[in-house]
Amino acid sequence: MKKRSKILIDLINDEIDVKKAFQLLSLLLEDLDNKEIENWLNYELNGYPKDVDVPKYRIINASIIGTVKTYTMIISKYDIPVPIEDKEKLCKHVVRDSIAEICQYAKAEEESDMHCLLSPIDIGYINSVALINDAEVTHANLQLSMYGYTNVLHLLKDKLIDIFKKLERQYGNLDEYYIDFKSSRDKKDTTKELLQIIYNDNSVKIGSNNKIDKSKVGNSND
Repeated sequence: MKKRSKILIDLINDEIDVKKAFQLLSLLLEDLDNKEIENWLNYELNGYPKDVDVPKYRIINASIIGTVKTYTMIISKYDIPVPIEDKEKLCKHVVRDSIAEICQYAKAEEESDMHCLLSPIDIGYINSVALINDAEVTHANLQLSMYGYTNVLHLLKDKLIDIFKKLERQYGNLDEYYIDFKSSRDKKDTTKELLQIIYNDNSVKIGSNNKIDKSKVGNSND
């Protein structure tokens, strides 16, 4: 019976954290020489810039809650949904944070009575899209879905496990943290398979100039 890779077992048993596992994966794939994979590893470790689309697994559903005030009274203080235009587009939270920050947010969710976090929203913008008559929103937050950051962290861990299992099947035990990619075709096939795991898309293929064709990524709205 072959010996399973320590990094895989340690990750499954939570003996190493997701950030450490990403760092080790980056070391393993150092000779893959694919810019798309390098960017993914870098963005996951350090966060996604504003001008880069995030993968769909980093988009959290949310609702807008706040204070709605008429000319004579406050209807609600902080805790009712605010009706808005284009709810499907606006009630989303794009997670651009680094893995270390996601871990901290996930810990905060565990410690919260509601198990979800709030993110402030610009009042002027919300009032421009709110579906309310003779009233205004005086305070608003984007309330993330329950355990939103925790779920992102779990998805990242699952992807790492699938990637390590794939690499182990193809290249054997990973304990030396080095993979000898034999040829450019080997690199191309491995890259394609890893991108399919990352984006959950069997239609992913490698296009010209190392771009992803038909990849499943989210919008860059914040």
